[in-house]
Amino acid sequence: RVLGKKGDSTDVYLRAPVLHGLANIWGIARFTGPRPWKDKGRHVVGTLVRGNLDAFRGEWKLYPCAPRQTILRLELYVDVAIPLPSSAITPELAWACDEAVTAVREMVECDPSPPG
Repeated sequence: RVLGKKGDSTDVYLRAPVLHGLANIWGIARFTGPRPWKDKGRHVVGTLVRGNLDAFRGEWKLYPCAPRQTILRLELYVDVAIPLPSSAITPELAWACDEAVTAVREMVECDPSPPG
C-alpha cells in the first residue's frame, strides 16, 4: 500500500505472513524513482524506514529484451527480527515475492494486438 510520495521517493507499507499465518512481518520501505540500470534497463531500490524487521532492502530490476517484452526481477534482502531458523521463514517469503512479481506482471501485461 502506498503511504505517500515526496519528490521521486515513495513510501510503501509491506506485509507478509510467516509461520503459516501465525505472525506477520511488516515494514515501511522508501523506494526511489526509476534509475538507469545496465544498457536500457531501470531499477527501483527500497530501503527500510521502520517495521518489525532488523533490515530490509528491495530492488526491482526491469530490462527490455524485445519490442514488447521486459524482464522483471525482484531481489529482496530481509533480516527478520523473529528468533527462528531461516528454514521456517524463507519459503513463505519466497512465495510472497512470487505473488508480488506475478501481480505486477498481470497488472502491466496487455493484449499485444493493436486496438480496433
